[in-house]
Amino acid sequence: MIRFSIDDSSVVDWRVSIDSSARLLSVPGVISDLKIVKNSCNELNELNLSRFDNLRSFEVESNALNSVKNLTMNGLNELKSIEIENGSLNGVEKVGIGSDSLNSLS
Repeated sequence: MIRFSIDDSSVVDWRVSIDSSARLLSVPGVISDLKIVKNSCNELNELNLSRFDNLRSFEVESNALNSVKNLTMNGLNELKSIEIENGSLNGVEKVGIGSDSLNSLS
């Protein structure tokens, strides 16, 4: 295991693949790319990505995050793309997105 310290002013190119809700809730806020793998995190009711200040891309593979009712992505000014595959986020009732630079939705 390698340990290093990152403060809030650091810019990190850090891609993370998430396969469980526990992992999603524990990942540091400095990541740059977040992928939720297929068939995972289906027990979450709310998903707030606003703590990921450096997030550039958010990808949800198929059949993931299906119990999420509220999805929030405020203040993600580095966010360039969101990709949501078939069968994911089916239960969403409310989406809050605030970004000055969102370029691609698919």
